Amino acid sequence: MIRPTPAFPTGPGPIVGAGRRPLFQTNTSPQGRYTVSGWSQPLLMLINRVTVKDGDAVTTSYQFKTQGFLTPAGQKLNFKFEGERSWQQYNLYCVTDPELKNNDQVIIDNVPYRVTYKWSWTLFGYVKYKLTQDYTSATET
Repeated sequence: MIRPTPAFPTGPGPIVGAGRRPLFQTNTSPQGRYTVSGWSQPLLMLINRVTVKDGDAVTTSYQFKTQGFLTPAGQKLNFKFEGERSWQQYNLYCVTDPELKNNDQVIIDNVPYRVTYKWSWTLFGYVKYKLTQDYTSATET
């Protein structure tokens, strides 16, 4: 008896469900690093970090070079009563992690931003930050 060949190849082995796979196995996470690298451009950031040392606020500034890009976050902060101004929010994607912390000031292309959140996608090869345009420092300088 001749058996018909299947319409679809069956592959080298049995199908394994996602529930039976180990979570942190090498080469199982899709590498978003390649996508981010394809969209990114060289970024030079000036990072200002304020820390408290001996009861005084100390500002430390340093430059950081990375590959990344900014995208609009698609939402705005609420209006303020004293001066109705909408604040722009952006997402910053980086291949190399600048290790920013919340409330750090980042200046990219002479535009000041504040770090409001960090998503660590290092398992996938990149990091994502939420930045809010920093109007307070723009009026001070």
